Amino acid sequence: MSPGPAPTSPDQPSAPSVLAHARVGLLSWSDEGRVLLANAAVHQWLEVPDGRLVGQPLDAVLSPDSLTLHRRHVQPALSQHGRVDDVAWTLRGAAQLAVPVLLAAGRDTSGPTPVNHGVLLPNRHAQAQQALLAGRLTEATQLAAQKDELLAAVAHDLRTPISAILGWVRVMRSGKLDAAMLNKALDTIDRNAKAQADMVNGLLDGSRAPEATEAQIAAAPTLVAASSPAPAGPSKPGKEERISLKGLRVLVVDDDRDARGLLKVLLEGAGASVSTAASSEQALDSLALEGVPDVLLSDVGMPGRDGFALIREIRASKMPWSKTIAAIAVTGRARPQDRVDLLQAGYQAHLCKPVEPAEVLAMVKALARPR
Repeated sequence: MSPGPAPTSPDQPSAPSVLAHARVGLLSWSDEGRVLLANAAVHQWLEVPDGRLVGQPLDAVLSPDSLTLHRRHVQPALSQHGRVDDVAWTLRGAAQLAVPVLLAAGRDTSGPTPVNHGVLLPNRHAQAQQALLAGRLTEATQLAAQKDELLAAVAHDLRTPISAILGWVRVMRSGKLDAAMLNKALDTIDRNAKAQADMVNGLLDGSRAPEATEAQIAAAPTLVAASSPAPAGPSKPGKEERISLKGLRVLVVDDDRDARGLLKVLLEGAGASVSTAASSEQALDSLALEGVPDVLLSDVGMPGRDGFALIREIRASKMPWSKTIAAIAVTGRARPQDRVDLLQAGYQAHLCKPVEPAEVLAMVKALARPR
């Protein structure tokens, strides 16, 4: 008499329990591609609740590439040969989560309908490659952001002397300068032309950022050209509309003396009363001692406390005018995101260097606080 089956301890886990909680993935599906069984490991890998996959099509489990591989090769091989080994699959779960696995599967034809049973093992090599690619993508994203910031900084530095040169040229063409102011204009143009030449030479020597040099040089003229609006038509001498700022008080803040001087001449030429400050600290002192101006014109890229910090401190102060003072940012940064950041910080308007004299005067007049 043959011995019967060995007795089972009440504490001994059943086979279905072992399979359900195995650390390997267990997946069964029909020939039509519908999930019949998926153990806890598969659900955990795909970050879906237990039991959610049962009854779902394989589309919910496999990535598009793996689904195509399954339909064209894996299922036909199972139907013809009854088994497959070492198939590289990628599972797809919540939020397009990609899980690389290796599949070994067999086809069971003992029942009324065939069933395919697969064992899934984590594909360590593919996971390592995936992590490496993710790291490289993160690094590339960071480098792109750094290069973008570098280009913005270079454009800002190039725009500052350009703004002084073009601004003084336009003031000279007005024919309103006396001999002393004309000499000042020529000295400013000469000084800023040399400063720009030094910056271009610094870019060309390749010692600062070799990989970005060509992009910087190529981008700078484009940025400068984009900052100036296209002329509406040929200008006619004596036909330009004169903008009067008589009675308005303006505070100009810029660490660059030529930029300060140019804006002061432009604004005073239109009748405004102008105070200047070479830093955010001086600007705050001026506001405390001289009172609030009608308009604040501030550079952004200043050392120490920059234009962002200045306007945030003004807006956060308890002074009755802190929320209403008209503030215009004057900067060499021309990216759309720069404009968004400036407006969110508290400026109402943004002028990009090199500034157009008529645009400066028109914006100051438009934003001046009503008395």
